[in-house]
Amino acid sequence: MGAISGHECPRALLRSLAALVVSASGFWLTPALADGEEGLPPQCQALQVPVSLPQVPGATLYGELCVPAIGTPSRVQLLVHGASYNSYYSDWPYKPNFYSYVRLMVGAGYATFNIERLGYGRSTHPPSTLSTIENGRDALRQVVDKLRSGQIGGHAFSRVIWVGHSLGTVYAWLEASVATNVDAFVLTGMLHAVKPSWLTLAFSDAYPAAADPEFATLGLDPGYLTFIPGSRAPLFYWLPTADPNVIALDERL
Repeated sequence: MGAISGHECPRALLRSLAALVVSASGFWLTPALADGEEGLPPQCQALQVPVSLPQVPGATLYGELCVPAIGTPSRVQLLVHGASYNSYYSDWPYKPNFYSYVRLMVGAGYATFNIERLGYGRSTHPPSTLSTIENGRDALRQVVDKLRSGQIGGHAFSRVIWVGHSLGTVYAWLEASVATNVDAFVLTGMLHAVKPSWLTLAFSDAYPAAADPEFATLGLDPGYLTFIPGSRAPLFYWLPTADPNVIALDERL
């Protein structure tokens, strides 16, 4: 499960991806420019997208639709985060001109829809037994269809590119095996095998989210998990090169 670190490689990787990947209501957000950043910032609309799930009536997925300040692209990247993250992963608020994938892609002329999956962040939290791969994939497929039809942000996109991180890549594998509604996939942060030692560490550091002061008031059942405070660094970062400010913000978010 890949993570953001403080060296120069992530920026080069993002530029390579930019070269490779050729209606709900809401409000508009205008992010502030970071120090030293030039040009107009992306225009971002925060949305709750209704999805139809028989077991989860009234479900919505939170997402942020970002477009260039001038013009609306025909291509949109659907950004699907991994486990224990949310939309912050692709739009990191610390040094966004360096770390934000959203900022880079919008600057390259794409629209982005930065989603929070079912059971995460500001999206619907059903009982944990219903926060399944099947329901999550069904919800994301509906988001793709809504992006194409113009039901998200009032603009119909002719090309949808799925950018997955970690568990978001697993969802992409599953979607690609059964559907043809996605034009391209960018798959990151996941291999077909995981080190047993990492799994042992992850399971030992996980505990019910309801036991964490940050989430104790949300009414989550014991099936919702988070990581013990202070445990994210060895799980998600290569410490010799990671920016300690990024790790600290990761813990807070």
